Amino acid sequence: MTLGNIPTWNNETVTINSLCNDVKANFYNLNPTHQRNVVHNQEWKENLIKTIFTTGLIPTTYWHKNENGIIESLDGKQRISTILQFREDSNEFSYNGNKFSELSNEEKKHFDSFKLIFGICSRTLSKEEVHNIFEKLQVVKKTSLGEVLNSTYNETLKSSVLEYLDELNIINKNKKFLKNNNRYEKQEIIAWTLYFTIKKPNYDYNLEQDDIKSFWNKFDLNNPENIVIYEEYKILFIKFINIFINSNHNSSNSKTTIIPLYYIVLNYNYSTEILQNYITQHIDSIKTILTIKVNASHKACLERTKKIIQFINSNPIE
Repeated sequence: MTLGNIPTWNNETVTINSLCNDVKANFYNLNPTHQRNVVHNQEWKENLIKTIFTTGLIPTTYWHKNENGIIESLDGKQRISTILQFREDSNEFSYNGNKFSELSNEEKKHFDSFKLIFGICSRTLSKEEVHNIFEKLQVVKKTSLGEVLNSTYNETLKSSVLEYLDELNIINKNKKFLKNNNRYEKQEIIAWTLYFTIKKPNYDYNLEQDDIKSFWNKFDLNNPENIVIYEEYKILFIKFINIFINSNHNSSNSKTTIIPLYYIVLNYNYSTEILQNYITQHIDSIKTILTIKVNASHKACLERTKKIIQFINSNPIE
């Protein structure tokens, strides 16, 4: 990016009433693909509404006009969605026990005329710029790796992964495997396992999340070699899933369980039947390893993987 192309930002004020009308008219897009779901709880939402009637300090939200001329949210979806929910008489939360329709006329007037500060970008941003800005602005509630991956500017990989996850949902219909994971965590699981498959046997299990983000954004599915790798990975991952479904292993729903289990399939090139028999035979011991309390995040995956390695060394696959 040249210095002359660095985005600049203009602050504009928008009343809540006009915002509500403009959102209904589809002048705004609060749900671009890079955004995460609404994650804050009732208490957070009620405190935000309370702020409008007390300190009046609602942080600036950031937007850009997309290629279709729609003003698109970059940061602040949680705040804006909460305000709109309250204005539409949501039953999820209230202010002093009252929905909007139950406020006094003076309170309604104050709420509708309250001015929000919008930081509007001077130009349309690229997908890469949107991704980078979204990640940098997540300071109120830490964004998970899966949410960051979902905001990727590598749209080709993301759309392919989402299609693959739909295929897995069909394969695993009425099964517990991956059933309880949200879209973001599933993308994170795919990212880790795809990365390790590609790097085998020379990957570093101690790598940081930034390595995964860099890999995810740069893995080019327009490259024929990468297409072959990705298709082979998908076959391997389905093989992995079937092994644990058929061995009645019902505790494999979190990334800190799935990634260590994947190690067995990835690093021991045995037939599905041999691996399935091994897992079935040692299922109780494996469950014990996976239920040992460990720290959250990828360190838990590392710790559990080491324990599985130790177990396999003591109980060789035959």
